Amino acid sequence: MEVGVESLSVKFSILGNYTFGILVTDSAGGQLAYVSEEAASSSSPKWNFKGVRIHMHRAPCEVLVSFFCDDFLAHDKRRLLVEARPLCSCRFLITEKGLEHLLSDAQMRTLPLTSKTPDSEWSQLGIVTLTMVRASSHHIALIPLYKLPTALADHLQLSPRELQSHLRRMNKSKTSVLHTLVQSLDRDLTALGFAELSQNELEEQRSALLQENAGLDRELKDLTEPGLTDLDLDLMMSLRGGLERTSQVLNGAEVRWFNLRERVIGQWHKYEEAQRSATRTSQLHSKIDRLHAAHREQQKVLERATKQSAEVEQLRGTIDHQKQMVRNLQQRIKEAKHQGGARVELEFALSKERSEHESLLEVATQLELRARQHSRSRPVTDTQARLLRHSAETNRDVGSRNR
Repeated sequence: MEVGVESLSVKFSILGNYTFGILVTDSAGGQLAYVSEEAASSSSPKWNFKGVRIHMHRAPCEVLVSFFCDDFLAHDKRRLLVEARPLCSCRFLITEKGLEHLLSDAQMRTLPLTSKTPDSEWSQLGIVTLTMVRASSHHIALIPLYKLPTALADHLQLSPRELQSHLRRMNKSKTSVLHTLVQSLDRDLTALGFAELSQNELEEQRSALLQENAGLDRELKDLTEPGLTDLDLDLMMSLRGGLERTSQVLNGAEVRWFNLRERVIGQWHKYEEAQRSATRTSQLHSKIDRLHAAHREQQKVLERATKQSAEVEQLRGTIDHQKQMVRNLQQRIKEAKHQGGARVELEFALSKERSEHESLLEVATQLELRARQHSRSRPVTDTQARLLRHSAETNRDVGSRNR
């Protein structure tokens, strides 16, 4: 059996050039589709739509009706359904039980068109009315989705005049939409101002009512809980039935005292609980402060350790450089030995003898000076004389070696 869907009547809240598409999915997963032409700019667009036929041999079938506004892919029907994002859509299900009702009479369905706002909330943009009847010959047959006409990338390019006309239509529709939004915003702001004034008035009334209520509570308390003196009790007991009345007053006072006592005890328990909670809170705050202090100390230690590590690395680099210099000098000495041979060794020995000679001359000079100082005060001893002779002999030997 085939079902016909016709009489597509739509009402939107904004102006635009609308295109709609119908996508039918059967129980086996097969998809059949239909895409209309782009209608003229209107909030109630009109299409040359005679209706479509839906095959129900694989019931139930899900029908998705999507509406596109000022979409650049309106000339590419396949990409419009597959890639474009619809402005709003609705869906419904046709079951075998619904087919039985179609045999007797046509059905009319009015569905809301919803869309998701940037705040991820669903809003209603319009309504659509569909009529479902038995299929006839003037209804258009649905075709598979992959057989929908498509345009190649080079054929999709519009002429400058068509593109200019399309952009003008889009600009006009968006301008009207923006104007509508601005008017709605102005109305909302005006309503918000009146709401604020009403809120202030209600707050003032609330304050006045609270004050009046407090005064009435005090009056009621004075009537129900009067402050009695000894004279009042004596007068009350002297009257007829005064003893019973006095007993009632005293019993009421005792009951009120017990209630107030329980209330005070309950408030005291709440105070103790609050104090314990405050103590725990202060302990937690002190622990947090200690942790922060420890953290700051760790940061300082870490900075010092980092600085020391940097100094150690710098010293290590200096030591490595000096080691390299020592190795280079040792290598140069080895090379000089190999190149100079015996001459280098003799020069090295000569420099060594000269340094020893200079040191001995310095010692001899110091001994002579010390001997002269002693000779002025006392005679020269045998030991000192021997030292002087040894120094003179040493000088002669060193001089002969140098020659």
